[in-house]
Amino acid sequence: MTGPPLARRLWLQRSARLAWGGSWLLLAGCQSWTAPPLELPLTRSGRLAIQVEGDSSRSFSASFDLYGNPDLGALSLTSPLGNVIGRAEWNPRGARLVTPEGRRHYRSVDELSDDLLGEQVPLLALFDWMEGRPSSISPGPVVALADSSGFRQSGWDVDNRRASDGRISARRHRPEPPVTLRLVLDPR
Repeated sequence: MTGPPLARRLWLQRSARLAWGGSWLLLAGCQSWTAPPLELPLTRSGRLAIQVEGDSSRSFSASFDLYGNPDLGALSLTSPLGNVIGRAEWNPRGARLVTPEGRRHYRSVDELSDDLLGEQVPLLALFDWMEGRPSSISPGPVVALADSSGFRQSGWDVDNRRASDGRISARRHRPEPPVTLRLVLDPR
């Protein structure tokens, strides 16, 4: 008569240990990642398009809402048909991508953009580029383009001639393949 109750008691003890250990792992995971608060202020919204040239040319377009700032923020993307593509979130500890398929964590926003968009796009530089100015957080020198159409920063030629109309374009020539990014911003 002691067989089944003992087995059940051992099973309950193991289950309790697993639950206790799992809760500590969950708490440790929560401490390593803190999502940006949902009440971050909306910085800008609009539409973006990315075109990749070369042997495997491809394109991507979406509506976007950009929240917060380069240190703590989020970028929500919606397909032209209104389907949620995903939400990129970042803080000083890293970045994560939340999609209908689940969550993925990254060391940087650049890694996240490569996974989400298929190319590394300087998402954090967009905060400044959308205002028609070079980014204060992008590494490397800023060079004015010869035709006065904008500036070169971090390998991207940023055309800001129509920034006052809410239109920004940027083109990366190196590394291959060439990539063009276009933004059309909603009026403020």
